[in-house]
Amino acid sequence: GLAALFFSFLAFIEAKQAKRAAKAAGTIVKMQTVVSDLTEISTRLDRLDPDIEFTQARDFINEVSRRIRRLVSPFTHDADLAGPITILRESLTRVIASLNDVLQEPGAPLAPRATYYGVQSSLMTVNGQIADLLGLLESKSAHIPEHNKRRWWQRRRSPKPQRFQTDEDTRTE
Repeated sequence: GLAALFFSFLAFIEAKQAKRAAKAAGTIVKMQTVVSDLTEISTRLDRLDPDIEFTQARDFINEVSRRIRRLVSPFTHDADLAGPITILRESLTRVIASLNDVLQEPGAPLAPRATYYGVQSSLMTVNGQIADLLGLLESKSAHIPEHNKRRWWQRRRSPKPQRFQTDEDTRTE
């Protein structure tokens, strides 16, 4: 009776700790996935083609903006990440504005590489902010506690150290 109640309580505590550990592991996996996706976006930003046309740039910026916003949205309420995410989102809005500034007159031909030079600075700012966010996410995922603290009833006793036989022990006089 009483022993069964005690062991049920211990099982409940173990299950609660396992749930915490699973949640921490899930958070780490999510962060690592976001880090991987943001790294891929950052590489694409680094390799922006100087001969990009306006419509290609518009599609590229829309895709990158949408992906970044989707990736960072689960972390907007995290106190450590909320500020950098807000700044990144504002910079994405400025990239779209810089692209719109490229068009001076609708239908007028653009100078060669005008689109690239019009958005390049804004995109590099976004890329720098992605790098900052990547560093924060990597650091944060490395420091997520898994609550592995063992209670007194969970501690395993370490085995007694084995004494190895030396040559002196085997000598007989």
